[in-house]
Amino acid sequence: MWAALAALVVGQAAFQVTVGAADGVRHLLQVLAPLVMLAAAGITPLAIALTTWLRRGLWAGAPARVPGPRVMEGLVAAGVLALALVPRPADVSVFEPPRHGYARIAATIAEDPALAETVVLVSSDSIGEGATVAEIAMRDRRPQHVVLRGSKVLSSSSWMGEDYQALFSSTAELRDFLERARVELVVLDDMAGVSETPDRQQLRAVLADETQWTATVLAPASVQLFRRRGALPATAPRTPLEIAMPHSWERDIPLPR
Repeated sequence: MWAALAALVVGQAAFQVTVGAADGVRHLLQVLAPLVMLAAAGITPLAIALTTWLRRGLWAGAPARVPGPRVMEGLVAAGVLALALVPRPADVSVFEPPRHGYARIAATIAEDPALAETVVLVSSDSIGEGATVAEIAMRDRRPQHVVLRGSKVLSSSSWMGEDYQALFSSTAELRDFLERARVELVVLDDMAGVSETPDRQQLRAVLADETQWTATVLAPASVQLFRRRGALPATAPRTPLEIAMPHSWERDIPLPR
């Protein structure tokens, strides 16, 4: 068992080094339990060695006063825990989460009764799209809003971000998709670091039509909320939505509506 736990830790470390998409502390959570078990197992030989070392006269007190290995295990564990929990002065601070505007966008959508049961499209990077979905879900009495991720419905790529391909060849096709998907709100994130991919360029061109879309700029100004002017065309069919997954599933995944 111990060899398997050690192999898991080493394998995860090798995976972190060799796979570029696996960066981030969250990918290390799966080795937390093995590390704790290995650390607990290492306390016993450490306590025995420390007890032997002290009883050989390397401690100034009488040998009889040296605690046994079991007591020493508890002392060693308590000492390690104390060192881990005592913060350095530089580490003592109140965490302030970054404010990118996704919460304000979600609040604007959730608090407006006229926007209930609307379909929202968000175009950002993986962090921005995920944050917007989470913020709306926390405020939503589901099922109300449907949030579509632009990286999934406007383009396709591998898990590593390779083999990118825009799913629409023109702005006219994208405009038709937005009508068939019944999209009434679009969140466009221009935060630094968001790649200006062809699908985002097409979406920006569609939203530039002020006769169809009106923009609301919320703080920070890099995040914009676009709202469709007027009602959707009555003739626009309600098309079943699909997520293109050619690399992992080798097929499209239909979304329940």
